[in-house]
Amino acid sequence: MKNDTRKLQSCRIFLGVLTASTSLYGFAHAQTSSSAASALNIDEIVVTATKRTISVQDVPLAVSAIGGDALQQSNIANITALSALEPSLQIQSKGAGDTQIIIRGIQSAGASLVSVYVDEAVVTGSDFNGSGGRQSSVPFYDVERVEILKGPQGTLFGSGSMAGSVRLIAKKPVMNEYSFDITASAETGKGVNELYETHAVANIPVITDELAVRVTAWATEGGGYLDRAIPRTIKNSNDQHIQGIRGILEWRPSSDFKLTATALTQSIDVGDVDYFRRNSGAYNIGVRSMGEWDENYNLYSLVGDYSLPFGSITAATSYSQRKILTRADTTPISSLFGLPDAYQINEYQDRALWSSEVRFSSDFDGPFQLVTGLFYQEDRDGAENVIGRAGADGNLGCVLYGDCSALGANSEVIFSRSLQHDVDQFAIFAQGDYDLTDTITATVGIRYYEATLNWSELSNQNLRPSHAIPPQAGPIVTLDDKSKQNNTSYNFSLGWRPTDDLSFYARVASGFRLGGINTLSSRQLDPSVPVGYNSDTLWNYEVGAKMSFFDRRLIIDSALYLIEWTGQQVSAITASGVTSYMTNAGSSKVQGGELQVTARPIDGLTEKWGITYTNSKLTEYKPTAATNPA
Repeated sequence: MKNDTRKLQSCRIFLGVLTASTSLYGFAHAQTSSSAASALNIDEIVVTATKRTISVQDVPLAVSAIGGDALQQSNIANITALSALEPSLQIQSKGAGDTQIIIRGIQSAGASLVSVYVDEAVVTGSDFNGSGGRQSSVPFYDVERVEILKGPQGTLFGSGSMAGSVRLIAKKPVMNEYSFDITASAETGKGVNELYETHAVANIPVITDELAVRVTAWATEGGGYLDRAIPRTIKNSNDQHIQGIRGILEWRPSSDFKLTATALTQSIDVGDVDYFRRNSGAYNIGVRSMGEWDENYNLYSLVGDYSLPFGSITAATSYSQRKILTRADTTPISSLFGLPDAYQINEYQDRALWSSEVRFSSDFDGPFQLVTGLFYQEDRDGAENVIGRAGADGNLGCVLYGDCSALGANSEVIFSRSLQHDVDQFAIFAQGDYDLTDTITATVGIRYYEATLNWSELSNQNLRPSHAIPPQAGPIVTLDDKSKQNNTSYNFSLGWRPTDDLSFYARVASGFRLGGINTLSSRQLDPSVPVGYNSDTLWNYEVGAKMSFFDRRLIIDSALYLIEWTGQQVSAITASGVTSYMTNAGSSKVQGGELQVTARPIDGLTEKWGITYTNSKLTEYKPTAATNPA
């Protein structure tokens, strides 16, 4: 049936004035082709959004990029604050390390809709709670630029790119140049803890013209602003403690070959939740048990680039592991079962992600250019949660189920499960550009991928609505399922550049996201919960214009788009209100537009204005199927 009454409109406006002495602010603009022109920041800018080095003016899609100098001058240290400079980007954050990225209003439960890359490494987040990503808080210190690719990017960047991609391009080592830089800042305010931030960068040449190392370290301390009155009085309990270091080694044994190795490690410790209940009063957490966020993240990558007379070959592999332990209050849910005490949920996630890609990017003589390659990924995502009665200090006396068993505290646990989601993906992709005339270029891209999903679940403790019910004797296998999925993503575009300062494009692209299986525990809590949910698909139709005037002192980017989303994955609540689960809606439509203006009226001063409008509507409602939709 049709339902046009469910409608959401949003309009986001950004107006700002920034000062910059030599950095080119605006939509990217970290590189220039002429060092003589760089002081005036008026030269043509290139990015790698299409996995080829190409001018922003020539890219037949909406791309914003912000240079590292502009990020530093605007005090943008991580992705959470990036929306202040990019109106098409929205961030929903529950604190450090727990972020959902939204581009063009494409927002949904389930897996991430925006892919995130650090150089060539895939770092897209994953969340068992279905909130759309849980993206990591990778810092923006010592970066060359951040690229924001809007609209589906599945042909070149794979799954998780239905709404777009965010790419952090770190500064690489500089050969034959020693440098050291340190930056520190402090903030304070009435009723808050002081916030201290610092980062340092060292560039060290090792072998002349051949080997260099660049090291970046950072730390953040303090900043708590939320108070607690229960279970005990704590002022500004949500202090952050973040430490990290990144090292990049670049080896150039010849003019044709370059090898780049990166290692990054970061720890995040937040003393309490970063949100409060409004009915408890402003900045008062007001829940009966304690909360915290404890994360350790490690990333390693290796990228080799080999230049050929007619193009280049790039081989990249990366491995990351992210371990997260969170505590939060679950008393409102427990009270639905008549349990009168305070209850806490402890959640642990251990995710290992290995991705590899090899591709060829052409530099042919003639009208045709090509990017083609192979991609393989192994995603091992495990989680465990424990719900139990909190003690007088607001914490459950044990952390995970094994700890509770070892301490003989199983009688305090009313629910616990362990989950394992393993996904193996293989993809082949190609994208070709053909110059139909001197000013018109056609682009066709395609990506085919296959995925194998292995989902398993252990019931450590089935729901005990009363402590009078004896604890479960031990873990029970409640789910062991395997499925295979495959799909194809497409990209078609036509670009017209009548002059060097004016270009237009039209683009049609698709995106795809894997389906999945609802946990057995949610189905036990409510038999109406379906076993699984299907994949969803998205098509994006877009036209845009990019214009520059007065030797690039005035730049205007604009786009209009229509997005049709079928089978949208959504989070539903059972009629009892006890549990949530994943299902599919019918179809949705998003209409919108973007306008961004960058002006440099005088040397050293850059102004930017931006507005994004989206009109999102659920156009067809699809009730939950009684049978297994997967």
